[in-house]
Amino acid sequence: MAGAVRLALLAGSMGLLAASRTLAAPIDRYFKVQIVRICNDSGTVCAATPYFPAETTKIYAQAGIEPIFLPILDYRNSAVLNGSNGISDISMAAFGCPSPCTPLATTLFAFFANTLDGSAYGNAWIGANGSAFDATLISGFNGGIGRRDTFAHELGHNLGLDHYDVPNYLMAGGGVRAIPSGLADINPDGAQLDQFTASQIAIMRDSPFVYANVPAPLPLLGAAAAFGWSRRLRRHLGERT
Repeated sequence: MAGAVRLALLAGSMGLLAASRTLAAPIDRYFKVQIVRICNDSGTVCAATPYFPAETTKIYAQAGIEPIFLPILDYRNSAVLNGSNGISDISMAAFGCPSPCTPLATTLFAFFANTLDGSAYGNAWIGANGSAFDATLISGFNGGIGRRDTFAHELGHNLGLDHYDVPNYLMAGGGVRAIPSGLADINPDGAQLDQFTASQIAIMRDSPFVYANVPAPLPLLGAAAAFGWSRRLRRHLGERT
């Protein structure tokens, strides 16, 4: 009888532990991401693209959302390859405006520069399209393991989330967030890092960039045109080689 009681208590405690985690939900929402690596004007020097697709996918699975990664494109513009302020400077170079330009596309655009100005790993518009990343800082983090949730964090801003400074949540600021070393650290496994609150999940699932069906791909120039980008940008976009 005592053994049965111990088993019942153990089962109950395991049930409480499982309930405390935000487990992966059935995938029924999607968003598209167009990764753009910035190159110099001649295309001979380009930024790396440390976007960690496996980690990003696992993080968003908690919300029942799957990112769809489109083929990487190159953007040749030496002026923003190194030392820009991030998405505002890149928006100015690409759009001719330092803020989100309309009309919004169905695809989130994420730019990887070699370096950004200062110590920021990345930045993004909140509830609007566009993010920028310092590929050198991200790749070199933790002895070269990489800052494996920065990409997912900035996409969270695009999907409408602000900072939420609890260390094991994805939207904690960079100085607060506990950074995973790999898939095994991401909720619901291991250290249970990069969680979402229920309200954050509701906000993301209601984002205009998130769809109930897998969104159809746009052709290269069609994607640029739908995002409202200038002829100047479209001249410098090209397939990654």
